[in-house]
Amino acid sequence: MNNAKPPFDEADDADLLARMQRDPEIIDEVLEQLKPLLAADGIDTQNLPNVDPNELHAAMTRAIERHQMEAHTPVGDARALTVATVRDLSEALHHQKPAQAEQLWQSLKLEPTPNLPSSSHVMGLTLETLDSIYTDTKLRTALGIVRLPELSDATRAAAQDIQRSAMQGRAFNSRDVMVSTHTTRKVGRAAICLFASTATAISEHSKLQYSTVVEQLLEPA
Repeated sequence: MNNAKPPFDEADDADLLARMQRDPEIIDEVLEQLKPLLAADGIDTQNLPNVDPNELHAAMTRAIERHQMEAHTPVGDARALTVATVRDLSEALHHQKPAQAEQLWQSLKLEPTPNLPSSSHVMGLTLETLDSIYTDTKLRTALGIVRLPELSDATRAAAQDIQRSAMQGRAFNSRDVMVSTHTTRKVGRAAICLFASTATAISEHSKLQYSTVVEQLLEPA
């Protein structure tokens, strides 16, 4: 049984490039996944010995960054499925059904299925939405008091990091740094908890139903 860590699991661009240098066995797998992105950048993966090393490094960095961006940014039907899942998770948390939320969260895998989005899509959409919420000046008063539910110390720390980044509109773009600090699962879980608490604060301030607020917050960009 191969227990090797998948190349793109919890890795940012700099970390993955370093891992490729330490572990040459993953190079072919990474290149195969990045082949279309490298080709679009003018890099022929079948002719790497003739590519300038500095040019290849720069192209690899751009390709990995693009790959990670796409992995966290659902579009089309995938986005609709992700929105529905974020809504279901936050509704369960809002109605104080943490076991139901945890069961749904645990059912999310690295790759999407016909009925569920990937965990990275859920995390990406949630972080993107939190950036939009916390940089909206019209919501500043409503966000004066956001009460997180009872969480483990590790998840609470991740949620607080996400909130600080979202206030600067940088939660989505800071995901790799946060993942390296807290792990992917903790950041994803913390993002959902923060979203639910944030939507609750807006609901209480605006006197609107929670479900109405969530629908408004998750409207397609």
